[in-house]
Amino acid sequence: MAGQELHVALDKLTSLYDAMFEEGADLSVANIGLRALNCLRLEKAYRGFGQN
Repeated sequence: MAGQELHVALDKLTSLYDAMFEEGADLSVANIGLRALNCLRLEKAYRGFGQN
């Protein structure tokens, strides 16, 4: 499964977040932390400019 990047107006973020979790409930959609995301980035050899 590929990750996605969304660009959404600030006033729509909360409703989008809620809708995505509701729709993905049967797929066990969950939040991840920045360290987990960074590990996935390293596995795919994505550069992390500006990241510590």
